[in-house]
Amino acid sequence: MKKYIVMAAAAVMTISSAVTASAANFYDIDNVPWEGAKEYINSVSDLGLMVGDTDSAGHKVFRAKDRITYCEAMQLAYSILKNTGAMQTEVTTDTINKWKTKMDAAYIPEWAYNCVAYGLETGILSENDITVFMKSKGVNRDATRENVSVIFGKAIQHLSSVDKSAVLTFNDKDKVAATSVPYIELLSRLQILVGDDAGNFNPKNYINRAEMAVMTSKTYYKASELKKQQTTTTPAVQVVSGTVILTDDGTSSKTIAISANETGVVSTFALNSSIPVISSDGATKSYSDIKIGDMVTVASSNNIVVSVVVNLSNSDINDNTTPAKQTEIEGYLNNITYSAITFDTKDGEQQRYELASSIKYYLDGGQVSKDGLYELTLGRNVLYIKAKLNSANEVYEIDAEMEDVEGEVTSITDNAVYIDFDFGGRVGNIKCVPTSGCEYYLENSKISETKLAKILNESKLYAKAQVNNLGKVKRFDFYYDSNTTGMLKSISSSTLSLKTSYGRTAVYELDDDAELVLDGVNATYREIKNRLKDTDMLVTVEFDKDEDYVTSVNVKSLTLEGMLDVVDSKRIVIVNDEVRHVIDVPYNDTNIYCEYNGEEISYTRMRSIFADEKNPMKIEAEMNEDDYSLKSMIVVSGTVDEGTVKSISGTSITIVNAVGLEYTYKVEPAARGYINDEETSMLTKVREAALEDGATVRVTFSSRDYVNRIYVTTD
Repeated sequence: MKKYIVMAAAAVMTISSAVTASAANFYDIDNVPWEGAKEYINSVSDLGLMVGDTDSAGHKVFRAKDRITYCEAMQLAYSILKNTGAMQTEVTTDTINKWKTKMDAAYIPEWAYNCVAYGLETGILSENDITVFMKSKGVNRDATRENVSVIFGKAIQHLSSVDKSAVLTFNDKDKVAATSVPYIELLSRLQILVGDDAGNFNPKNYINRAEMAVMTSKTYYKASELKKQQTTTTPAVQVVSGTVILTDDGTSSKTIAISANETGVVSTFALNSSIPVISSDGATKSYSDIKIGDMVTVASSNNIVVSVVVNLSNSDINDNTTPAKQTEIEGYLNNITYSAITFDTKDGEQQRYELASSIKYYLDGGQVSKDGLYELTLGRNVLYIKAKLNSANEVYEIDAEMEDVEGEVTSITDNAVYIDFDFGGRVGNIKCVPTSGCEYYLENSKISETKLAKILNESKLYAKAQVNNLGKVKRFDFYYDSNTTGMLKSISSSTLSLKTSYGRTAVYELDDDAELVLDGVNATYREIKNRLKDTDMLVTVEFDKDEDYVTSVNVKSLTLEGMLDVVDSKRIVIVNDEVRHVIDVPYNDTNIYCEYNGEEISYTRMRSIFADEKNPMKIEAEMNEDDYSLKSMIVVSGTVDEGTVKSISGTSITIVNAVGLEYTYKVEPAARGYINDEETSMLTKVREAALEDGATVRVTFSSRDYVNRIYVTTD
């Protein structure tokens, strides 16, 4: 791969603040993404920061539309700091040697040793960060707008204050990881970053050389300005509280890296024996006492440490009074580029956890590399993860699953379908790339991709994309905008909301006289609302002629209990409160989970048992949400002669069997009694034992259908 970025100059160049619009004279200067990029391309060329190269014809070219790699981005940040005199520390041979093993393990090329070592030394980069810089030895990885902005933001954070609770104003701010926000906000506040014409930041897009020229030029002049201001004003004292995550354990001095509380922002500080160090209870300590895991508060001025307070040590964290930490987390993967994983929970909360030094990654049950998950995230795939935490609250294992994508179609191109998908409380525009044999269906009829694209120009379409473990779609199901059926999400006296099978949430107003039906019976909205707390429910709505208000609501529970009345190849019937519920059996009945009296059996076997069994059967059934067909059934049969005793006397006995049915029988005057298979002549003892908690009974009958024997089991 050709390198487009010039190495750091031996001396700082004297540069005018004016932007030259023509000095670079690139042969391909007209081949730019937008006209305004030209002045910035010429500016970074004049500054000696991005000088381009020569093509095969000998022309000097800039290649404005090519992408920037991570190593190149870090080299640019390093060159800016060096040329403006804003470096925090000098990079020496010792510095490079200190980090060389880590850089070699990450395949960092030798030309990038200086800039990467500087980034590691100052906390701009972490050891986990550089593991994604290269795909393999000699193969660079292209960088995204979000990650390059974080590098640049961290590079100049010592020149301007960073707002740890910053909020972005871009329209797509929800797509930015929470840990990246403070640095992107810093660049935005300094007018280094601006959104596109639609007000979007496009964090996951790769950054090209034209965009990089803009960021580099603006950062250079802003860093120069801030550096001058810094030398003429009294530096303010900055306070950082957090956990020590790295230390070099030097003999006469040491460098520590602190991950700030809540934000996780990493700052690096140099300590020596002249800096006062105390514990939170006032005891005097030494800088050499500080170790990884300690919680500290560092006060600094112009990046020079003034004091350190040790708040909590490892031993304090691990004592018996500390509550146990969470051991597993889950949600939709947001970012895994840096030393921490960021994800969105199903409730819409964004969370961040540090990565352990050794991690196992799995995708759909098979082991993958971190790079594999990273590439899928960049490709706008939806990954649902479950991550395990160690005792230090660090992620040491990640299990990811590809999620099918449902929602409104925004565009159809030659090689992708873009769908707005609601996940983790935010909407992402997911790029769905088809496999070579991908099939397209519209309202269950096969159709070509070309026809679908034409239909989308005139009609709103929704789609369900079935994704394989490579992030490719094997089938698309398209539908028109139909929102009369879906999963009930909420209901009140005036409105209801439902989520359609296409992923859209629709909210409708109820007519004052709307008819409400729950599982075949007229109901109130409160009854439906209370039932919704116990089970998911499908809902079908009907509108008035003007389609302004819902006039009819029919709700079906996805779980039902009752007495089993019919079992055949096409349906089952459940009777509940005298209402018959007909449930269709799917064509492939082998997928139905069946359990009879605690034993798992096939649906075919269940049909046979039902045909032969004369005793009543109780059922708990679960239905599929897409078509309300039978998903699972758990059946218990109850005989007429076994159960628990509700009441017993010398002349009668009432038994409640396994399915809850009551049977009352007359008892023969000379009936015989047994307790745990031992006969007793004292029927009063039999009656007492039969009424004990946990006791069960079995009875036999005489020729006139009176009970003549009572067997009680109390064990």
